[in-house]
Amino acid sequence: INSIGLADVSSESSGRITDLMVKVGDVVEKGRDIARIEQPDLNDRIQKAESRVYELQSQKKVVNSFAAQGEVLSQQTIGQQKQVLESQISVMRERAKYAQERMRLARERTKVQEELFQQGLVTNQSVLAARQEAANARQDEAGANLEVESLQNQIEQLKLTRLERDKQMRGEIANIDTQLNEALRQLDSL
Repeated sequence: INSIGLADVSSESSGRITDLMVKVGDVVEKGRDIARIEQPDLNDRIQKAESRVYELQSQKKVVNSFAAQGEVLSQQTIGQQKQVLESQISVMRERAKYAQERMRLARERTKVQEELFQQGLVTNQSVLAARQEAANARQDEAGANLEVESLQNQIEQLKLTRLERDKQMRGEIANIDTQLNEALRQLDSL
């Protein structure tokens, strides 16, 4: 306040005065609003920032919705695939047991054929056929056991695929959250 009771007033921002809230001669206390200044550029920036925040919030809702729906579908699909694989594992284990039994019987038959061959009652061809039958049963068992292992690996791969999908979705949500937080900070700074 100068010697005649007047004070110079200044504003940190520029613009056009749209509303004067005091009259000549009014007593004004420190901190009281005395005028409103229109700042079209600032209003435009605020509106754009608010639009960006709204857009990102909408995107976040959509991504969260897709994530929830995707999780449900993923669990259902993986559950069905796992059931099919477990059923195939069960079939392959039965096949391996059957091959073991065939191999046991083929070994017994081979033993009998070898004894009969030594007695001259069968040809060497019969012994070789019995040995081949045992070898085939061994191969069938090994093949079934390899198939069981392969199917178990496929079940593990299903789990990994689900984890990768979850990780990707969390990354997308985190990216949108980061953008949203940045947009909110920019809006607050205006």
